[in-house]
Amino acid sequence: MCALSEEEYTKVHSFRSVKQMWDTLGLTYEGSLEVKHNKLSLLAYKYELFEMEESKSIQTMFGRFQSIVNELSFLGRTYDNFDHIDKLLRSLPRKWRPQVTTLKASKNLEKLSLEELIGLLKVHELELQQDDVGRRQKSIELNVQKTKSTPSSSKDLRINDTSDESYSEGTCDTGDEISFLSRKIHSMMKKKGGIRWRKYSRPPREKA
Repeated sequence: MCALSEEEYTKVHSFRSVKQMWDTLGLTYEGSLEVKHNKLSLLAYKYELFEMEESKSIQTMFGRFQSIVNELSFLGRTYDNFDHIDKLLRSLPRKWRPQVTTLKASKNLEKLSLEELIGLLKVHELELQQDDVGRRQKSIELNVQKTKSTPSSSKDLRINDTSDESYSEGTCDTGDEISFLSRKIHSMMKKKGGIRWRKYSRPPREKA
């Protein structure tokens, strides 16, 4: 009775046996046996389905895991160290698979502590973050280069189009001049040749 606070004392002071006091306090803070079983079942389900959230850190994930483990232990359900480590490794996202494979191959998981495992995962988390920063910087540089190269390409295209048009116009002018000269030469030769021109001239169809 001397160990209880005033609030707790008012709950049990009317009982005559220690067992009645203990059972009442247990029911108040732990619930009935049925409630304990239901809580234990729910926590065991959460433990089995535990996964690391994609956007969360290793520290946040470990905090959630420890909270579930402590509640299970309070209700009488305990797991050994290997179970905890195996559960944590299986709860990591897909991008962590190479690191998980490396840990399983290089470490004795039965002798590895939870604190050591979390330390190794934090180191790898920093490496992943640095890789993400590097990829984002490369992506930004590529976009800047593409943006710079696009206007010059358009300018070159316009220059090429202009050159093509000038070439076409020049080609047309040259063709007109050749046609004109051909007609002049034909007229001059016809005047000078007279009958001989008509004699050796080709038929109209061949001339065409």
